[in-house]
Amino acid sequence: MELKQLIQIFSEHPARYSIEKYLEQKKNFQLHLKGAIGSSLSLVISALSPSKRPHVLIFNDKEEAAYFYNDLCNLIDDKSVLFFPSSYKRSVQYEKTDSSNIILRAECLKRLTSDQHPTFIITFPEAIVEKVITQGQLEENTLSIKVGEKLSPEFVEEVLVDYEFERADFVVEPGQYSIRGSIIDIFSFSDEQPYRIDFFGEDVDSIRMFDVENQLSIKKFESVDIIPNIQENLLKESRISFLSFVPNNTIFWCKNFQFSCDRIQSIYESTIEKVPFLELGEDRVSTKDYLIDSKEFLHQINEFSILEFGQKFFLAAQEVIQFNQSPQPAFNKNFDLLGQELMNNNAKQKATLFFPIIRNKSKGYTTYLKIKELKLNSKM
Repeated sequence: MELKQLIQIFSEHPARYSIEKYLEQKKNFQLHLKGAIGSSLSLVISALSPSKRPHVLIFNDKEEAAYFYNDLCNLIDDKSVLFFPSSYKRSVQYEKTDSSNIILRAECLKRLTSDQHPTFIITFPEAIVEKVITQGQLEENTLSIKVGEKLSPEFVEEVLVDYEFERADFVVEPGQYSIRGSIIDIFSFSDEQPYRIDFFGEDVDSIRMFDVENQLSIKKFESVDIIPNIQENLLKESRISFLSFVPNNTIFWCKNFQFSCDRIQSIYESTIEKVPFLELGEDRVSTKDYLIDSKEFLHQINEFSILEFGQKFFLAAQEVIQFNQSPQPAFNKNFDLLGQELMNNNAKQKATLFFPIIRNKSKGYTTYLKIKELKLNSKM
């Protein structure tokens, strides 16, 4: 069975129609999704009709969110799926930032302010607890460059210095730039590869993204936005919660809502106790100004439509959408048990589907599609 056939099965599922009925509404709603096992939720989402409304999915932790992100990237256009991590390697309370995570966060914020909103943003409590800069401040600290416009290379370098970019012979990481004659290479904090800006006098002649390792062009662009390190270089800017940043029509999907609330509160309390102040050169600012607690999270998320899923439910629901699924049994390499399961499925008129492990080398995650049994009728 091809993947598109599997998605088609889920597109005909009654629960999918029930979800879409609410997604078409303009007013907010709260739903419970029960009985969705393994990777079935990603299959249901991939079967939904395309929507211009952003969807934010909150999972229990980074690993779980990463697995789901990779599932969804394999099922739908990965340009429509973004990962929103913490700015830090583990969590804000450990104070060690990760440049790759900062890039991913900046990419999400940049896309949310553009005309093309991402369809899905995958995240977890450690990322949600950190506040972000406002949309206005993001725009003020963004250098936009377009092909054909008059722009002095000296002005571009001046802006990059203000953004605290470092000049280098060759750019290899975000926050660096290099100048060779009429060419400026810039590694923005909102992209995974740097840009090469070619000037003809004071006219922008071309913009290309290129590979750091082989210096070969990857893609041409008509315009590009250069964003500084929004986590460290803009710490003095006022901050808002991520929930205040996203558009009002955003749909939130939350696994084990109570767990997310408790986890956000735990991170908030342990961080302000361990790191009460952030050091900004000679200045010190309160850590409280850069985090949200569970009370603020709960107050703000109630302003959005929410689909709650998982094992436990916290919010009152307008409707419970039920999936008729069960976990895959553990065979522990016992082929006799596997054979017996196949015979039992056949006797119950169930179709058994085998899925290989999908390795996405570019993303670095392994996907396990765990849906093994699909009933021959429409009830899953």
